[in-house]
Formats: sequence, C-alpha cells, structure tokens
Amino acid sequence: MTIKTRNEILNKIEKIQLKKQILKDKFMEQDKELERQLQNELDKLSFLLNKTGESGRNIILEEKKYKSLKEDVLPFVLQTLQDASGPLRLKTISDAIQKELGVHYQNITVIMKQLMKYDGHICKVGRGSYTVRKSLTMISLIKDVRVSK
Repeated sequence: MTIKTRNEILNKIEKIQLKKQILKDKFMEQDKELERQLQNELDKLSFLLNKTGESGRNIILEEKKYKSLKEDVLPFVLQTLQDASGPLRLKTISDAIQKELGVHYQNITVIMKQLMKYDGHICKVGRGSYTVRKSLTMISLIKDVRVSK
C-alpha cells in the first residue's frame, strides 16, 4: 500500500485532466476535418444535382488525372528516347505519351522545350526529332554495372 500526499494526488489529477484535454482537442480536430470532408462531398453532390436539373438526365463523370510534367512525363519521355534505336519524331513521342499516360498535348513542341530545360540529356537533333545524349546512356550503363556487382 502506497501513501500519497495531497499534492501528489492533485498533481496526478492535473495530469489526467491535461491528457483528457489533449485527447479532446485531437478528437475535435479530427471531427472538424471529417466535417470539412463531408461538406466538400455534399457540395460536389449538390453541384451535380443542380447540373442534372429537372430533366433527370444522366451525367458521365470522369475524374481528371493531372500528370506532372517533371514527375510523370519527363521520366517517361527519357525512358522512351533511351529505348529507341534512333531519334524519335514528335508524333511518335506524342502518341506514346497519350497511349501510356493518357495525356494529350495540343502543342508537343512547347512541352519538349520545357522537358529539355528540365533535363539537359534530351536534345533536338533535327526538325522535329529528339534523342537522348549518349552520355546519359553511358551513365545508365555504369549504374547498371554497379548494381549488378
């Protein structure tokens, strides 16, 4: 049996009340976040309901999938150019991007210029033809050799 002083008991009560308040605050934050998410969902649904109108026509929804130029398109274009036996035309690159990533660019030339700014290994070798500098191929070969050792 342990004997506790009044101050120890008061400190213990204070700690428990503090923990209780912290838990209550965390719960309130989670509750507010959940409430925000539900409100956003309700807003979307009410927007769709207004869009259908009184006619009751069906709406076909497709969620837009945005592709990041640096994170999604650049690595794909680099890999495509590396795998190619020679320079690729813009049409070929554009078709590959559309097929694999589901993204269609109206002006692929502008996109390729941006990609060349992001990564110096992509270069234009002719009118509408692009390739990867040979140094990148050598770097990837060296990496492959290091990994295999």
